[in-house]
Amino acid sequence: MIVLDLDKDSSDIYQTMSSLQKKLCIELIKLRNDFILKGFSPTDLTVSCRIFNFISDSAEFSPYVYISNDETKYKIGIFLGFEVYIDLDLPHDEIVMSIDKNEIRDLKIDSILFDDSINEFEIKRVKVKSSLI
Repeated sequence: MIVLDLDKDSSDIYQTMSSLQKKLCIELIKLRNDFILKGFSPTDLTVSCRIFNFISDSAEFSPYVYISNDETKYKIGIFLGFEVYIDLDLPHDEIVMSIDKNEIRDLKIDSILFDDSINEFEIKRVKVKSSLI
């Protein structure tokens, strides 16, 4: 699990919500770039209710109305190019970054056919530490 401490390295005691949102954006972009360097392109973010409340008024978030058959996971919008889902069972300070199911399937097939030992390509869990979450 990766821990993002948004309050770390802050010279200002009173941080604004937008400055913390920008820090979260920068960290998520760094994680996405790490994924891309390894040959994967993450497309989905699953967030908790508190994280959703944190990002919902960000300029980078576009809300989306979606009806789902799954009772715990709902698609709620686009954030930094990721499709964002809210999971009611996720711990309050976690984000799950994952790649598309079709890409996971292709990577598993490639790992079987070409004898690659790719084990850690599906999910990255991110714990967000902040005084506002």
